[in-house]
Amino acid sequence: MIKVILIILLVGSFGAGAETKFISGTEDIPLMPRLQESDTSAQATFASPQGKILSTVMHGTVSPNEIFAYYDGTLPNLGWQKKDQGKYLREGETLTVKIKKYRNMISFVEFSLVSGTKNR
Repeated sequence: MIKVILIILLVGSFGAGAETKFISGTEDIPLMPRLQESDTSAQATFASPQGKILSTVMHGTVSPNEIFAYYDGTLPNLGWQKKDQGKYLREGETLTVKIKKYRNMISFVEFSLVSGTKNR
């Protein structure tokens, strides 16, 4: 229930008419404006009774500093706590945001979400 309320607050905070998109395979990790999925067929998702692992790559004309600033500012509104740069924790979940490559003003960003009890 709290996640739903936080999503509503987050969506409202982007302003009227703005559409919030979320990373495919998630319901509440926002996709930063100017980032897009590199290849949806390359997304890896594994699920078991012990938890779930999701890995995907995004790209866009945005600097690594802007990416980290966006997620540092946005994710706490959804209950995530920053552990280190690009690493966030929430209720048994770990989200890692990693810049894979930055060239010609284009960032390639890997998002990894691990849920379950053994992900810390």
